[in-house]
Amino acid sequence: MTRNPFRPQETIKDASLHQEVLVLLADNRFADASRLLFDLPPNDGYTYHATASVSLDEAQTAVGRGRANGLHAWYRADDGSPRDPPPQTDVEAYVSVFSPSTTTTSALKNLGTNAKKGSIRSEVARHLDDKRFIHASLTSRLAVAKCKSPPCLNPSLDFWAWSCRNLEWCGPCPSSELVATSHHVLPVLMHHFGCATPSHESLEVLKRLADGRPVVDVGSGNGYWSFLLRCYGLTVHAVDNMQSRWRVNWIDDTAVMDGVAWLRRRAGGKDMVMLLVYPVVGVDGAFTRQLVGAFRGDTLAVVGTQNGNGYTGFRGLTMDRYMDREHPDWTRVVQIPLPSFPGKDEAFAMSLHVEDHTRSRSRSRERRSRDYDDDGYHGRSGGGRGEGGYGREDSYAVSDQMLKFLPQKYGRSKYKDRDDQDLAYGSMPPPHPSSPASGAPASSSTRYYEAQRESYYRTVEKSGGGPRRERERSEERLRPVETGRSRDRDRNSLGVDSGPGRNRSRSRDGREREPSPRPPTSRMSSLTVEGNNRGQGSNRLSAAPASPLLESYRGTYQDCSPMPSPLLLPTKGPAGGGSGGIDMMEALTPPLGYHSDVSEDENGKRSRRARFHDAQDIATTIAQALRGEGRPDTRPLIDILPSLTHEQVLELRAEYKRLVKTGVDRKGVNVAKHLRARLKDDDPSLAKACYAVALGRWESEAYWANFWYQGDKTRRELLIEALMGRTNDEIRRIKDAFSDKKYGDSLVTCMRTELKEDKFKKAVLLVLDECRMDDYDGYGRRLPLDHDLVDEDVADLRRAVKADKGGESAMIDIVIRRNHDHLRAILGEYEHRYRTNFAREALKRSGNLVGELLAHILNGVINRPVRDALLLHHALNASRKDDLRRELLISRLVRFHWDPAHMQAVRRAFRDRYGKDLGDAIRDAVSGPLGRFCAGLCIARVPNDVRRVERLHH
Repeated sequence: MTRNPFRPQETIKDASLHQEVLVLLADNRFADASRLLFDLPPNDGYTYHATASVSLDEAQTAVGRGRANGLHAWYRADDGSPRDPPPQTDVEAYVSVFSPSTTTTSALKNLGTNAKKGSIRSEVARHLDDKRFIHASLTSRLAVAKCKSPPCLNPSLDFWAWSCRNLEWCGPCPSSELVATSHHVLPVLMHHFGCATPSHESLEVLKRLADGRPVVDVGSGNGYWSFLLRCYGLTVHAVDNMQSRWRVNWIDDTAVMDGVAWLRRRAGGKDMVMLLVYPVVGVDGAFTRQLVGAFRGDTLAVVGTQNGNGYTGFRGLTMDRYMDREHPDWTRVVQIPLPSFPGKDEAFAMSLHVEDHTRSRSRSRERRSRDYDDDGYHGRSGGGRGEGGYGREDSYAVSDQMLKFLPQKYGRSKYKDRDDQDLAYGSMPPPHPSSPASGAPASSSTRYYEAQRESYYRTVEKSGGGPRRERERSEERLRPVETGRSRDRDRNSLGVDSGPGRNRSRSRDGREREPSPRPPTSRMSSLTVEGNNRGQGSNRLSAAPASPLLESYRGTYQDCSPMPSPLLLPTKGPAGGGSGGIDMMEALTPPLGYHSDVSEDENGKRSRRARFHDAQDIATTIAQALRGEGRPDTRPLIDILPSLTHEQVLELRAEYKRLVKTGVDRKGVNVAKHLRARLKDDDPSLAKACYAVALGRWESEAYWANFWYQGDKTRRELLIEALMGRTNDEIRRIKDAFSDKKYGDSLVTCMRTELKEDKFKKAVLLVLDECRMDDYDGYGRRLPLDHDLVDEDVADLRRAVKADKGGESAMIDIVIRRNHDHLRAILGEYEHRYRTNFAREALKRSGNLVGELLAHILNGVINRPVRDALLLHHALNASRKDDLRRELLISRLVRFHWDPAHMQAVRRAFRDRYGKDLGDAIRDAVSGPLGRFCAGLCIARVPNDVRRVERLHH
C-alpha cells in the first residue's frame, strides 16, 4: 500500500485532527495516534532505528505491558534498587512546567513547594531550578507569559506529555541518571519529531534573542525545530549532512552538507544565530567544538544534555561549563530546561551564549588555536592568548579575506621553503631543461606536516623581520605537545639533524653520544636500496631497481620500488635560525598559468572557467546531457563534475532526485547510477570516473574498497589505498557509506568473506576495527608523544626485522595502530639508534601485500604529497600499458581532488620530481574525454563568494 505524502503545513493547522490524536493518546493508543497524525498505513511494518529497533505495533505492545519487567523503573536508589514510581499528581505538575498555558517560573515553583520531602518530585524540582538561569539584564525581556493560543500546535509536546503520564515519568534528577535504558516508544518519537522536544518558552526566548536575525539550525535532522521556529516568525536555514534517516521530514529545503562548510561559505554565519539541537558529538565534543570555532556570529543556542555524560555534551563537563572555561569571550545569558524523555541519557536544557564584544576587542588579535584548528579562524602572525577562548577579528587583509573562502587552506608564506632534503626519497632532481628558470627557486618543494584531520589545518605566518619570540610561538603551534622526558624539539620530523650545537643523549646510562655525521645529501636523488649514486640516469623511476622480494603479486610499490631514503632536516644557519624546524607551506595562490584554472578545448584554444555553484542549475544541465537514448553529451559532465566539492556533490544528488523522476511511482533518480548506466557502453572508463565523483568523498572510497574483488582480484592497491593510513573517523565514514546487499552493507563482512586467511586480511580487519591511536584529545589539542611507548615500539620493530622467521605481524600491529606523529617519532628514533632506515628494512623484510601496505602507510608518514605524486606517475605509466589499470589513475585522482590543498601540494611535488605539470602529463598519457576529465580533477576551485566592490572617487 502506497503511503500518502505527509503535509506538515496542513497537519499543523488541522485542529480537529489534533483533537482526535489527543483522544487516542488519552486512551493509550499510541500507534493509532501516530498513524492518524502522519497518515501511515494500518499494516505499516516500518522499523524505527534509534536506541533500539522497533515497529509501531511493537512499541504499542510495550505500552500495554505497563510496569511489567521494570519498564517504568526510571528512578534508582543509591544501592541500584528501583524506587516507587511517582504519583500521577507529581507527573502532572512536571508536565505543567512546559505547558504554554502556564508561566514557567510559577509552575516550577509549584513543583517544588508542593512536593513531599525526599520525594522524586522534590529532587526533580531542585534539579530543574539549579539548571535554570537567565541573565539579570534580560529577566524582564525574556519573561514569557502564559499563552492559550500559541502561533502553532506542537504535537511533539503532546506526545511527550502523554509519554510522561503513561510511563510514570516525573522528570530528570540525580537518581534517574543511573538508568541506562529507555522505552520502546522513544525511537518512534525521535523519527517523528526529532531528538528534542521544543517548548513554547524555548521557542519564544530564541525568537526574542534573535531579534529579527536569521537562525541557522545546524544538524537540523528532520527539521522539526526549524519548522516550529518558522511558525513563530523566524527565518531559519536548516543544515544537515543527512547521515541519519528519518521516517518523517517536516521541511523540504534542508541544505545537505557539512555544517562547518556551510558556515565557511556564508562568512561564518556572521549576523546569524546558530542553533545546535541535540548535537551528537561522538568523541568528547568534536562536532560541537568545530562548529563553535567556525561560527562568526555572536549568539549561540545549544539544546542538549545537562548530565555531563558525554553524548551531546562534553565528557566530564556540561556545555555551559565548557563555554565558561574555554571561551571566556562568550557570556551565558539564558539556560532553561526542556522536556526530557524517561530513561534517555540526558536532562535537556537550552542554553544561549552571546559574545562579549568589549572583552573580545580588548584582547590580542592573535588567538591561540585551542579547540578548532582551521586557520580561517586563527593562526594569524604572532603568538596566542592565554587560557583558550574564541575572539573575533574585526578586519582582514585582502589576501587573507580571499584565502578564508578556500575549502582547505594554508597560510601565506613570504618565501618558499627550500627543504629539499625533507622529501621522502631524497632531494629533488634538477629542473627540467625545458622548464622556466625564473620566478621560482630551483626546488620549491615543501616540508610536509600532515595534521591527520581530513584537511590541513596547521598554519604558519612567516615573517622574516619579525621578533624571534613570534617565530618561536608559530613554531610551537606546529608541534605536538610534549611532556615528560626532555626530548629534542625536532624529534617530530624523521631524519638526522646536522645543525650545530645539537646535544642529545639517548644511552640508558646517560652518556652523551657524538652527533651523527653530516649525511651525503648530494647523493640523495638516488632511489636505489643501497643509496649508492648510479649516475644521472638513475634519477628516473623507470631506472630504479625492483623490490628486494618479487613475489607473485606485483603492486604499485613492487613496480616502482619507492624505497624511502632517510628524511633529512634542513641545515640550520650559523646562528641556528633559518627555517629550522618550522613547517613551511607555500602560498595557495600560485603564479598565473601554473596552478590557475586554465584548460584547453578540443580546438586547442585556452580558456579560463569561473563558475558559481548552483545545485539546481547543475542538476538540470546534467539531466539534459543524459536524457534520450543516443550517445550522451559528455562535455557538460567533463566541465562540471571534476569541479564539485564533496558538499556540492551531496547537494547535487539531492537536487537531482528532486528534479529527475522515473517509474509509475515517480521515484527520484540517483545521479551517480544514472551516469554509470548512460556512459558504461560508450566509454566505460569515463563512466567509472563520473560515477566515483558523483558518489562523493566517502562513498567513492567504499566503492573502490568494494570494486577490487569484483573483477581482477590482483588489484588490491585499490583496497590498500582506500583504507590504509586513515584516521578512525575516516574509516567510520567509509564503513557507513559502504553498500552491498550481498554482505548486508557491511564492509567488515565483505572483507572477512573475500580475503583469504593471511596477514594482509588481519591488517585490513585491524584497520576496520578503528583501533588507531587518536591524534587529538577531547579538547582538540594534539596529544603529546608517549616517548616510553616510542622506545618500546622501536625495540619491537627491531626484533621483528631481525627475526629469522615471522615478524610481519608485529610490524603490522604497530604501524597500523599508531598515529602519524608517533610513527614519525619511531622512524626518527629507529634511525638514530640503529643508524638505518626502518621503512627500507621493513620492505626488505616483507614483500608482497604486507610490504605494499607498510610502504603505503610509512611513505605517507614521511611525505604524503611526494608519495601521492609517485602514485600518480605510476598510474599514468601503468595505464599506457594496460587499459585495465585505468582504475588506479581514476581512483587516485578522485581521492586527491576532494582536498584541494593537498592536490596542489601533490602538483608541486609532481612538477619538481618529473619536471612536468600534472595536468599536462595526464593529457599526454590519457586521450579523449577521460583525459580531459582527469585533468579537470587536478584543478582546485574556490567556493562561491559574493563581494561588494565600492568605487573610489578621487
